[in-house]
Amino acid sequence: MHNQGPATIEKLPSKVFMEERNVDVAIVDADTAGLGAYRAARQHAHRVAGFEC
Repeated sequence: MHNQGPATIEKLPSKVFMEERNVDVAIVDADTAGLGAYRAARQHAHRVAGFEC
């Protein structure tokens, strides 16, 4: 388990959306279920990204 502090989704400026990012897990649509998936993924992966659509 990787303890990285509380789960938060970083809000990025719109110009970053076309930037390529290397992640282990990507969570699309960070609603209630997405936040739960994000927290669970952080326990097993180093690079997790959550995206709000």
